[in-house]
Amino acid sequence: METIHPESPLYDSTRSATSRLMERYDLEIELTINSVSIDSDTATADVTQVTRAVNSASYQPRRAEMSHELRTDDGTWKVYDSSIQSREAL
Repeated sequence: METIHPESPLYDSTRSATSRLMERYDLEIELTINSVSIDSDTATADVTQVTRAVNSASYQPRRAEMSHELRTDDGTWKVYDSSIQSREAL
């Protein structure tokens, strides 16, 4: 949660969704940054995220193309908003 901007509209939902996932699965996340653009105190990062569960056949591995909006919080870039452009099962 340290990487999520405290004023993000996704803060509470990210906390609850992440908690549920972490209770159920041991996840490996591979994140590839495809591009970053910065405009003053806002940045956009387009990424590819591959998520897999360690030792769990019930979790379907997936790849997602995502865009993250980042804003500064006390001088540190943090995720403010995110959107998924595409998602596919692996």
